[in-house]
Amino acid sequence: MRGLILTNAHVVAMASNIKVSSGREKRRYQVMPLGVCNSADFAVLQMKPEERETYERRNGEVVPLELGDSDQLRVGDKVRGWGYPLGGKRISKSEEGDINRIEVRPYSHTQDSWLMVQASLQLNPGNSGGPIFKNGKVVGIAFQGIMASERINYFIPINLVKHLMPLLH
Repeated sequence: MRGLILTNAHVVAMASNIKVSSGREKRRYQVMPLGVCNSADFAVLQMKPEERETYERRNGEVVPLELGDSDQLRVGDKVRGWGYPLGGKRISKSEEGDINRIEVRPYSHTQDSWLMVQASLQLNPGNSGGPIFKNGKVVGIAFQGIMASERINYFIPINLVKHLMPLLH
């Protein structure tokens, strides 16, 4: 399906109207939630077809990001993150960081325990829902950090999202 957007459930949890922007123009485009997994803190949104057509007329064709295989991640691997940290209107691309841990821990949105990956990336509040890349492929979704520390952030492994997507409602 075209026009799908992955983000965090906590980003859209209380929203009654969700709009996205390219960051290059002031216009915002209407999207609809296709499914939300609160337990694992991710959501799948879809741009309305007429909105996608308008977007592509103004900005060019939407090219989907390629999903990688997070089961191949290892401690010490290098990753990068993208997002829109609070206080800015432009995308922020982190410098490369290291994967420090891969473990099952409680997710802050629901306190349900799932696999998560800890990485030393410069992510800030507002980066939630942004993609994490390894070798140009999306291997996760940024979702929480430790405020009292520097560069300790977590992401949801993309294979967990792939596994749970068919169960969304």
